[in-house]
Amino acid sequence: MGPVVARCISAPVAIVATFILNRMWAFGAARETPLVEAFLAYCAIQGIGFFINFILYTGFVSLPLGVVSQPVVALALASCIALAFNFLGLRFFAFKPRKG
Repeated sequence: MGPVVARCISAPVAIVATFILNRMWAFGAARETPLVEAFLAYCAIQGIGFFINFILYTGFVSLPLGVVSQPVVALALASCIALAFNFLGLRFFAFKPRKG
């Protein structure tokens, strides 16, 4: 199996696994959100987070920003910003506690 095929298999497995872990552990109070609704919201947030990460990373490595232009530093910085977005999006959108 080549790396592209492996990535095509591993990405959906990782999304499903992290959805289950987040739903059970990190955002357990929101388990009453219907499963399909939560999963679709989760996928949307993760997709937007990936886009944010990619755009920031591309910008950081493309501009003469000193140390921030270094790929590893750019990746770390972009990932931290995307992580914050993902957490907030999951907390207040995908796994929001039901009112009532």
